[in-house]
Amino acid sequence: MIFYTGKFGPLDRLRTIIDMIREDDGAAGRTFPLGQYLGGLLGGVFVPLPNVAMEPDVEMMQRVSAVMLETAEAIEEARKAWLDNMPGEITRQERGCA
Repeated sequence: MIFYTGKFGPLDRLRTIIDMIREDDGAAGRTFPLGQYLGGLLGGVFVPLPNVAMEPDVEMMQRVSAVMLETAEAIEEARKAWLDNMPGEITRQERGCA
């Protein structure tokens, strides 16, 4: 925010400081005290957001995939068993849809 005088406003100065620290550190951790200070001045609280993993947990994804595969196989076996063991209870048209 630039004022009519051509000077940068206080929020622009803070943003510049925060951007410089983040650029130097590669993270915003060292800027948290600024947020806490501002929160205190404003009668509030600064609570940083938790870090979020950007890459999925490979082991968890493999387990989920294995469970999905086992479930699909169980459903297919149940479908085949139901069709084979109850031939008189469904029509040929119904069998073609399944």
